[in-house]
Amino acid sequence: MSGISKTKVQKERLKSAIDSGGSSVEKLIQKEGNKVKVYIKPMSANQAWKGKRLKTDKYKAYENSLLWILPVSVKLPEPPYQIHYTFGFSSLSSDFDNPIKQTTDILSKRYKFNDKLIKRAIIDIEKVEKGQEFFEFEITHLSRQ
Repeated sequence: MSGISKTKVQKERLKSAIDSGGSSVEKLIQKEGNKVKVYIKPMSANQAWKGKRLKTDKYKAYENSLLWILPVSVKLPEPPYQIHYTFGFSSLSSDFDNPIKQTTDILSKRYKFNDKLIKRAIIDIEKVEKGQEFFEFEITHLSRQ
């Protein structure tokens, strides 16, 4: 971008929209029906949290258990990947996105792939009885039709 960083351009767009009292917000947002595109860089988890996040003992035990029990026989297709998760939650107050990062990190460690190669995720949630919680996954080649 001819010497100007993308982050600087985004900051300038946002500042311009704020300074104009909202009259140039149209430059930041594109809306088509219920589909909304926002021209601001999504924030990463690393940017959202201060300092180094440390794994809890509970997470370490969970990770070790999964690394031990996940089958070796899962064959990965050629990237890019699509992953389909189904999470069975017993609590209706569970957020759909809470288990995604940890589960993805553990799967990528077990099956030795870089999770940046996942280009689409499908997330389904099922209500289950307490004690019947689960997660299911399938990793396929992403073929956009």
